[in-house]
Amino acid sequence: MENWEIVDDYFCQVCSLPEQGLSESTRALVEVYRSFGLIQNGGLHGYLCSIGDEVLAIAKFYEIVRIDSCANILRLVHDLWCQYWSGPIPDGSDPDDFRDRFGSELDRLEEGFLNREDELMDALAVIVREQSTKAKEVPAPHG
Repeated sequence: MENWEIVDDYFCQVCSLPEQGLSESTRALVEVYRSFGLIQNGGLHGYLCSIGDEVLAIAKFYEIVRIDSCANILRLVHDLWCQYWSGPIPDGSDPDDFRDRFGSELDRLEEGFLNREDELMDALAVIVREQSTKAKEVPAPHG
């Protein structure tokens, strides 16, 4: 299996579990994998206009999985979004208007973000393997 398949399978197993039942690294995997997919499909401009300041919390999850470059890009795009939109709540912000205002900068940042897909999948696959190893090490309860 390729790394993206390993990550996708694991994501499908854990994404609907309650957050409090997930380890920090598994929660980070879920948030990173979900956000990366949304950004691939709707661009950074669409993503920021849908979540606004919440992107700062998502950036921290990228740091947990050791993809600091993506975390930094999310923060840079947030800075641009703050120049475009005055409030922390994105309601009413328009992805097309945001893109029109910062098109070339957003293009550059988005390209840098999306070009890290292989690095991201490698890092997430490490988490899956670690979690799978930990699960095998936990003894079954005696009943």
